[in-house]
Amino acid sequence: HVETLPESVCCLYNLQVMNLSGCYNLIKLPSHTGKMFKLKHLIIIGCERLTQMPASIGNLKNLRTLSMFIVGEGMGESLSELQDLNLGGELNIRHLENVKDATEAMTANMLGKRNLRSLELSCGNDQGQLNRDNDFDGTLGSEVLNYLQPHENLKKLFVKGYRGNCFPGWMNVHKLPNLTELVL
Repeated sequence: HVETLPESVCCLYNLQVMNLSGCYNLIKLPSHTGKMFKLKHLIIIGCERLTQMPASIGNLKNLRTLSMFIVGEGMGESLSELQDLNLGGELNIRHLENVKDATEAMTANMLGKRNLRSLELSCGNDQGQLNRDNDFDGTLGSEVLNYLQPHENLKKLFVKGYRGNCFPGWMNVHKLPNLTELVL
């Protein structure tokens, strides 16, 4: 029934694993999580009520597992926070409609994440509905998806809520030869 963690958790400077999977009521992570420099695994599978990531998660250069990243609208919450993270396993990127510029997606360096096995790219809410003021259905959405090309080692790809007219050229057998599961 945990909704929030105390900020004092961030004082555990040597903490390497924070497993919050199954904390279904978790709404918010501590705001200074980005200062837990020795953190290697932030497991937040099933934390469906989580609405934002703490700012500057990209500072966690030792992070190898980040099961979910929520693109925010504030400083230090952009998709480019993923740039220097050598992530593996599975990653669910939510609220792609918050990407302001396609270069954010390019900067995320998804192609360089060779240890990633499963990737979910989600736009909008759980029903795939976008904010009415957002133009993510148009060219921006297509450009963002184009720049989110994963490494060829990827085995599972899920694309949720994308309403563009066409999929990027990297969605083919030559660019993703190891893909065993695709869900649109």
